[in-house]
Amino acid sequence: MQLSSWVARYAPWLYAAIGLAMLWAARAYWRAEQAVRQSQYGLQRERAAEARALALSLLLIAVSGLGLVILFSQAITPGLAALRFNTPTPALVLVTTVPTATPAVSILLPGQPSPTPSGSATPAPTITPVPPAGSGCRVASATISSPIAGAVISGQVDVRGSANIPDFAFYVLEISTVGDNWLNLYTDDKPVQDGLLGRWNASLYPPGEYAFRMIVYDARGAFPEPCTIPITIGGLP
Repeated sequence: MQLSSWVARYAPWLYAAIGLAMLWAARAYWRAEQAVRQSQYGLQRERAAEARALALSLLLIAVSGLGLVILFSQAITPGLAALRFNTPTPALVLVTTVPTATPAVSILLPGQPSPTPSGSATPAPTITPVPPAGSGCRVASATISSPIAGAVISGQVDVRGSANIPDFAFYVLEISTVGDNWLNLYTDDKPVQDGLLGRWNASLYPPGEYAFRMIVYDARGAFPEPCTIPITIGGLP
């Protein structure tokens, strides 16, 4: 996790360094190739051939390094982040009416309260209200600027803001109907400053009131208070 986070964080510098190395190796190979063709003596031709082989080896090493950087920054790091921090798969909840009855299986979906055994009083689901103006959004390096709190949205939704805390690792966008059962919508390991954080399709969810938030993690797994806002999913755009 530490190595992949480091590679993802410094990927632009690594791309630049590897690109310069590839240009230098390609130039050295071209010069050695010209020397091999123009050499009139066996010793000169042999030395030029050795220089050409060395330049080719360096070029292959640079290309391999470029492939590793792309692999770590585009595939391994997002995968590790999702495995470590993503919302667990909803579990199966067994509900029984009496101790001797056959258990019935019920699936707990994201955004739904836990069921209670039949025959007993059904308590109202615990709903954690979100303040109308949102909460936790005063940290400039971990905030959502669009959509705004109380927005009515539909169709494709562009989420904008900043996710660029010190020692940044990655951030997630999540949605919930009751405030305590969150569903992951988007994960990214690239810091963002006043730009596009992600895009999701609101038409996949029933119309109604939801809570929407962003959590920004650092390399140790810590995070500031999530920026949470109330939103309403309307009908078709």
